[in-house]
Amino acid sequence: MTSAQRETFVDFVRDTIADGAAPFTFRNPYGTDTILVRYVPPYSVKRLGASKWTVSLSLEVLP
Repeated sequence: MTSAQRETFVDFVRDTIADGAAPFTFRNPYGTDTILVRYVPPYSVKRLGASKWTVSLSLEVLP
């Protein structure tokens, strides 16, 4: 992702889902529906280049 996308992700985690406390809907990668998930801290960020990043994280699917 770009540096701007990384900042958007960090803001989302911090502000929108309260560092993982709040669940959110996520597009199901195995279908066309959405599922309720929770982010499971921590996430990792690795710089790939001048303005390229990779982010790894875990999501828990909620009932």
